[in-house]
Amino acid sequence: MEIIIKAFSLEGAHSLFMDEVEEKEYKPPSINDKFINLDGYEDIDVNKLHGSGILFGLTISPPGENINKTKSSVTNVAISGDKKWETGYLALYDNPKGDQVVKGSKSNIKKETIDFAREITETTGRDTYVIIGKYPVGFTRLQASINYKPSRDQKLGEYKFIW
Repeated sequence: MEIIIKAFSLEGAHSLFMDEVEEKEYKPPSINDKFINLDGYEDIDVNKLHGSGILFGLTISPPGENINKTKSSVTNVAISGDKKWETGYLALYDNPKGDQVVKGSKSNIKKETIDFAREITETTGRDTYVIIGKYPVGFTRLQASINYKPSRDQKLGEYKFIW
C-alpha cells in the first residue's frame, strides 16, 4: 500500500501517517514506530517495495521555505496547587538507560515489577531492567509544548509512505 501526506517535514508526515493508520484501520506496517527514509536513493524502484511489510518514506516535493525569524511557538502549562509525586518502578528491555518499556510493568511495589520483568525475560529471552522513578499524582507532567510555526506563505511538502 501507499499513501501521500502533506506536512512541513518527513517526520511530521510520519506522525500524521501513524494517526491515519489507527483512524482508518489500515493494516499497519510491521515496524510501527519507525520508517526507512529513501530520500537520496534515486536508483531504488519503489514499485518493488509494495507489500514488504516495512514502512518506507520519501519526499515527493519539499516544503516551502519558512521566512519567519522565530519558527516555533511556546505554550506554557500552568499548574496551581500542591504537586504530589509518587515513587514507582518500571521495567525496560535490553538497556537500563533505554526507552523500550515493558508493557504492564509499572507498579508502586518493586517486587511486583521484578516478578513481572522476570516472567518476561524467561518467556522472551530478552534482558530486562527495573528502574525507579517519580510520577505525578493529580497533574500532568507536561509543562510546555513547543510547536512549529509556519510562515504565512509557506507551502506544505508532499511525502509518500509505502509498505
